[in-house]
Amino acid sequence: NSRREYPRLRNTLMVLAGKPGTEKIQGVTMDFSLGGMRLVLPVEIGANLHDTLELAVKPPANQLNGYLNQAPIKLSGRIVRIHREGEEVHLGISFEDLDVSQQRELELVQSFYLAAA
Repeated sequence: NSRREYPRLRNTLMVLAGKPGTEKIQGVTMDFSLGGMRLVLPVEIGANLHDTLELAVKPPANQLNGYLNQAPIKLSGRIVRIHREGEEVHLGISFEDLDVSQQRELELVQSFYLAAA
């Protein structure tokens, strides 16, 4: 898509997602970029188009111990697309109000996968 500001990476990241103040549901990314992600959730979370979600992204690591013990990247994103496939809910999410630290953490995730490719 020529409108994309950031290239998409088709890698899986574990993500906890939910509307502010609600229980978070674990899902996985189908792809992600520095501008957003396509997130697959196993169940409906009661969110609508343009709703804001709180996201906790588990970054990749070279070792299992490092992966399990690291803090998630906490982000906010707006739903720009909703698609259902059976029980699964596929959400297109555009990141919002990223600060320098969050942007840097996402760049490190992208670098991890680009180096592994």
